[in-house]
Amino acid sequence: HFILRLLFPGLRKSSQVFVHMALGFSLLGTLSLLQGLLFNLSQVFHWIIILIPLALGFRYCIQTLGSWFIKPIEIKNVSPYSILTTGIIMIFLALSWIMAQKLYPTGYDGITYYGHLAKLIGEGKEIISGYQPYHWSLLMSWGWLLLDDPGLGFLLCYLPGWLGIGAMIKLSRRFLDINQSLAVAMIWISSPFVFYQYGQTEKIDLALNFILISSLLFYFQSISSRGLKKLKGHKIGKYQISAISLGWLAMGWILGYALGIKLTAIFAMFAFALVIFYENGGYKMARWGFLILIGIFFTIGIERFAGSNYGSYLARMSGLILTATGIYEIYKNYGLNSKKMKKIYRSLIP
Repeated sequence: HFILRLLFPGLRKSSQVFVHMALGFSLLGTLSLLQGLLFNLSQVFHWIIILIPLALGFRYCIQTLGSWFIKPIEIKNVSPYSILTTGIIMIFLALSWIMAQKLYPTGYDGITYYGHLAKLIGEGKEIISGYQPYHWSLLMSWGWLLLDDPGLGFLLCYLPGWLGIGAMIKLSRRFLDINQSLAVAMIWISSPFVFYQYGQTEKIDLALNFILISSLLFYFQSISSRGLKKLKGHKIGKYQISAISLGWLAMGWILGYALGIKLTAIFAMFAFALVIFYENGGYKMARWGFLILIGIFFTIGIERFAGSNYGSYLARMSGLILTATGIYEIYKNYGLNSKKMKKIYRSLIP
């Protein structure tokens, strides 16, 4: 909240608390990772990086908690069946809370990887090498680092899942009414393949889901705020950085952190890149941008991170052909130094 207020002073009233949380998680996790790379993980350091943001945003925290638990909720335009929908959501959340109370990891993924990794980091107070990116397991290890409490560490695994329900309702409200938005959340949490991750095993998909939904909220928020005259951006030296560029920079940071949670976030990054092409050139440019992105996918061999053995010479050559075709068509229709392309460059760099 504090950082977004500095970057976008005009968004203070319209900003989303879930976006603040996602950015906050990413900053805390990055600071923890940097400290672990340089030294052993310190309990004092982690208490400091928690207490300083709380001190700076204490008033905002109180206002947010008050709006959630004290301020009366308007119930107009809510149909009677939404009361049942809300009740079902609360039942599943209560079951998730009960299942999340544990002192040791459970389930195959929790025992062999995510939960066990958080336990090893927290007890050993050092970063472990030899794994794929594990940013959220590092945050889970804070339960051991801060209070030597494994229960807190496992609760941090399920916290983004609970926050994700609220973020999902907030995102749905941009397209649906309150009744349909509650129905979407109910379908999500009651689905067996989803609820399995709400307590039966420790995984990081709920964290990835929350971060990606928050990035979507931030994107729609930036769209609705682009016409505000008070969003003037910031001047760094001789260069004026627009609010739109700062918005893409903040979103790029959040998506980069999502990539550190799970490598499949690369697909979300490709999707946002495709949106940039569409915003600046419509369907035609988005079509050629899609060729470029798919070509890059096969050229650099991203599928290898999923354990796929598809990385052959033919796949690399196909990727180069697709990338070259997309670049050529954009060059032929728009030119590489046009105003539209310069906007795309400024948006893609973050």
